[in-house]
Amino acid sequence: MPTILAVDNDLVFLTKLGGQLEEAGYNVVKAGDVGHAEQCFAEDQPDLMLLEVRIERGQGWLLLERTAGQVPVIVLSSSGREEDVVRGFEAGAADYIPKPYRTHELLARVRTRLAVPQLEPVAAAPARPPRKREKPPQPVAQPPADDAPPGAAMLAETQELATLRMGGTDPQRREAPALLLEGDVTLGRRLYAERQRRRLTLVQAENELKIPMSYLQALESDKFTLLPRGAQAADMVRSYANYLGFDGNEVLAEFQQQFNNEPIQPPPALGGTPFRPPTPRWVFQAVAVALALVLSFGAILAFDPTAPTRLVNSVQNLMVAPAPTSLPTSPAPTAAPPVATAAPAPTAAPTAGPTTTPAPTQPSQ
Repeated sequence: MPTILAVDNDLVFLTKLGGQLEEAGYNVVKAGDVGHAEQCFAEDQPDLMLLEVRIERGQGWLLLERTAGQVPVIVLSSSGREEDVVRGFEAGAADYIPKPYRTHELLARVRTRLAVPQLEPVAAAPARPPRKREKPPQPVAQPPADDAPPGAAMLAETQELATLRMGGTDPQRREAPALLLEGDVTLGRRLYAERQRRRLTLVQAENELKIPMSYLQALESDKFTLLPRGAQAADMVRSYANYLGFDGNEVLAEFQQQFNNEPIQPPPALGGTPFRPPTPRWVFQAVAVALALVLSFGAILAFDPTAPTRLVNSVQNLMVAPAPTSLPTSPAPTAAPPVATAAPAPTAAPTAGPTTTPAPTQPSQ
């Protein structure tokens, strides 16, 4: 079982990395500083080392120079600038992977480096003044055969470089772009597959687009939360899509549909803008009507100053009730003269005679 020495001062990240390597079937030795890493290197004799060169204020660069000639060293660092990558290869690194990384890509690169036969370790030479590192000799293309088509030598070299970029001799790694383009895949995986199909590296994309490599890796890994929010992320997505030959507006619309990238507004207690409900439409209509009336009244005054007075009089006339009108009277009818009639003779009323009352009788004794 191969042994891998992982060196990083981030203990949380080191634990996660160790778990991924152990699941892949490797024996992992972890170190959090340069001194512990040198001790583990001398005792365990690892077959490969994963190194963060920024530990202890750049002491990882010195550790890389001391150990690069004995075991293959893959730099796994958060420094992804072009000058850092060039410095790492000049210091003897077998590979350089910026953070954040893709797990399957890291495991493929580890398998590739462990599959390459290594020379026997050479005894450390006595200390001497540093000298300028010479460039390795460039591979010379074999001359084409007599019956080979023109440009065969250049094609062979191009295929070799493409094979190295695609993961060395790993057939699954070489066929990854073709597999990713089949079926329903995510936006980031499509961008990654197209970049691999065009034989482009993240360093080239970063230099041409002036977009940090970490943002490009986050976009290809569908980790949109690592991107800045707002218009800056939209410009990155559109530029990278156009760079790979996609329609930038369509890719941006898909990105915005999958991920809400609007700027986060702080609450009012932390200085944010307080929420104000929208104004109803009828308020704007009432204001418009009032403004139209004021303008109309002003125009009337400008052309006819006496119009308000006449308007007031007309309104008063409409509001006052009209006076009642007298109807013509007809002459009263005259009474007819009275007719003389004979008065009836008075009749004597009969008088009743006096009545006698019987005397009371005495009771007998």
